[in-house]
Amino acid sequence: MLEQRFLQDKENIRLFGVQSIAKDILQGKGSVLTLKQKADALTKQHVPILDIAIFDTEGSNHATLAGTIQSPLASLPENTAQPDRDYETYMTYILHVPIYDDGTMLGTMCVRYSLEDFITVLYSAPGMGQTEQVLLGSLSNDEIIVITENHVSGKFTFLETGDFRQALKANMPMAGALTQSNGTTIGYDYTGHRVLAAYVGIPELQWGLVAKIHYEEAMRDVFILSLILVMISVLLIVLAGYLAYIFARSLTNPIISLSKTMSALGPSTNWTMKKSLATGDEVEVLENVAADMAMRLKCVYEDMEEEIEARTEELRQQYRKDSAILKSIDYGVVMTDANGIITEANPAARDYIQNAKQEYQGKHIADTVIIQSGKQGQGGVHPVIETLKTKQSIRSTPDVHFSIVRSDNLLIPVTLSCVPLMSGATVVGAILVFQDATEQRRVDYLKSEFISLASHQLRTPLSSMQWYIELFGDEKGMSKIQKEYLAEMRTAAKRMTSLIDALLHSARLETQDITPQVAPVDAVALLEDLCSEFRTMGRKKHITCNITLPKKKVIIETDSVLLHVAFKNLFSNAIKYTPENGKVSVSMRDTARAIEVVVTDTGIGIPKKEQKRIFERLFRASNARKMDTDGNGLGLYITKMIVESFGGTLRITSTEKKGTTVTLTLPKTMKKQKE
Repeated sequence: MLEQRFLQDKENIRLFGVQSIAKDILQGKGSVLTLKQKADALTKQHVPILDIAIFDTEGSNHATLAGTIQSPLASLPENTAQPDRDYETYMTYILHVPIYDDGTMLGTMCVRYSLEDFITVLYSAPGMGQTEQVLLGSLSNDEIIVITENHVSGKFTFLETGDFRQALKANMPMAGALTQSNGTTIGYDYTGHRVLAAYVGIPELQWGLVAKIHYEEAMRDVFILSLILVMISVLLIVLAGYLAYIFARSLTNPIISLSKTMSALGPSTNWTMKKSLATGDEVEVLENVAADMAMRLKCVYEDMEEEIEARTEELRQQYRKDSAILKSIDYGVVMTDANGIITEANPAARDYIQNAKQEYQGKHIADTVIIQSGKQGQGGVHPVIETLKTKQSIRSTPDVHFSIVRSDNLLIPVTLSCVPLMSGATVVGAILVFQDATEQRRVDYLKSEFISLASHQLRTPLSSMQWYIELFGDEKGMSKIQKEYLAEMRTAAKRMTSLIDALLHSARLETQDITPQVAPVDAVALLEDLCSEFRTMGRKKHITCNITLPKKKVIIETDSVLLHVAFKNLFSNAIKYTPENGKVSVSMRDTARAIEVVVTDTGIGIPKKEQKRIFERLFRASNARKMDTDGNGLGLYITKMIVESFGGTLRITSTEKKGTTVTLTLPKTMKKQKE
């Protein structure tokens, strides 16, 4: 509006010929009276002129009406309006109009206008609230000057509100308007209140116009409107929920009725389903499908009943057959659950343990079927408990004997087999099958006694034969053929002596007639002595022998004689069954409580199917019998018994045609046995 007013005032000056009068005055042709008459004419046309002054280009005053206008600044641009404040309280502005004659500037005409009417109209416009306020502002020496209406007196007041740069940094609305930009903002006014303001710049006057209202008052109506909208939303949600509940009930009632009808179906009641819905929608279709399904289930159930009855009868027949078999066999059979509780046993098992059925049913097997395991009846872990724990089968082996303790504390030697019952990867129980092995044990004992007796009886004549063979060997004058015969006799006698010694060792170890003589032994020195023989044996077959032993002494408590026998058996087997140009290695590792001796060869190996029998008495692998026909199958058997008597272990891993590795572990301390 101010810009329009400014442009209109310039147009009025041009239309009423004021510029022509000013030119005449500057040229000495016009008078001040003519100028006053023209000003009065403009006032009658509601143009608020307060004063007119005419200056030449040097700033000299040639004419003035009221004398309130000073000489214009030379730096002012042409046709500009300069804001000004008069002697009273009104805001005025001075319009500077250049005067030209044929392109030559003669001077400047300055016209002062009053803004009283405009400001009155501006501040009398309807407000937006109690804190609403309109501000006009301008700059004077970088100070912001604001004109505002005093609501108490109704008059206009001029205020100096501070430095322009600080106001601009503080984001004050008037500072934004004075930069001649437009917009709205939330900030702080010159009184420090937080306000919501709209501002606009007036470029022609270099003024700023701001309309502001306190932020709290502006947002009060918004808050009330928001509250009303929230209440309406809650009301609509409640109403929608109620309508949805009514609609859902109308949909779910038929489904609930159908569900109750379906739940009543079953073998305990009947399979008949009557149709009761006539909704004409998907629920009625669902009921029809359910009725058809019920009819089909009835047919299937009747067929299943017949099939189950037939299958049950087959199981009864099978149970009778299995029961008859279990009752008729001489093997004892005991079944347990996953916790080792006895669930069933056949009559043979009850006869072995001499317990009535009511005495063992539901009891733990370790407390009822007492089994002693180990060599020659030594104590051990109950085989059923071990099977349930490891999920592995346990069977009798020649070197481990099992015995059942009867109710009268009599030991019955048995051979047994314990197998886990599996359901997927879960153990659900175990079956123990055992048979009286008294006669078998007696035969084994007689066999051992015979071998021991025969070995003793054969040793005396064999010693005489060896003495005479050595005696004949000292005779002179023997032919070449006689010497060959004598050498063959000497070799045969040595083989016979070795076999008898092995049989005697085996018999004594089985009957525990040999008592280890425990004493401190340097295992490193013992192995070094044996390895010297070991290298001599390997040199004949061009076998490379690698020995790796600790550099310091390793003292263990053991029987050096028996340990010498065990090591010699292992070393001789490695050399014997390794072809020429092969390789044999011996190493020892010292730990805190034990020593570990490893013998590795690149020999013929042991077939995988025969590896489980390598520790049996008189057993030899098939490929070993083809390579060496002089073996007796007692070396590993005797070695294993010696090592176990020391409390150690013996492990063998082998691959046919690639070689064998024997690992012998011995404790460093061994308890001395009582004689």
